[in-house]
Amino acid sequence: DGSLKIKDISGSIHQVGARIQGLPSCNGWDFWHVKDKSSSKLLDDIRGDYRSKKISLN
Repeated sequence: DGSLKIKDISGSIHQVGARIQGLPSCNGWDFWHVKDKSSSKLLDDIRGDYRSKKISLN
């Protein structure tokens, strides 16, 4: 379902991002990233790549 769980915190990418930073809100798309060997990519960039590929297939 896309939920995250880190220790005792669980919820959406936005809820968990806000809680671990101690903030009232967080744009999870701009907070979370994926590390791959020597690089790091924002979840929002991965989402954009997916959307571009999906649109070009239609």
